[in-house]
Amino acid sequence: MASLNIRNVPDKLHRQLKRTAKSEGRSLNSHVISVLRLSAEEHLRRQRMREGLKEYREFVKSLPHWATALR
Repeated sequence: MASLNIRNVPDKLHRQLKRTAKSEGRSLNSHVISVLRLSAEEHLRRQRMREGLKEYREFVKSLPHWATALR
């Protein structure tokens, strides 16, 4: 597995991450990995939604003109 060092984490954020990790019975490392994973998944989900919306708009534009009255 790869490792990642994060420097200059603001004290307030560090305390919040530690507090949350402790309340969930996890190590700080485990909690941060979980937060990063969720963030990456959310980013990918939003990217896919934008692509899907773009495809939908292109599809609607390809419909015959009379179909615009149905929207």
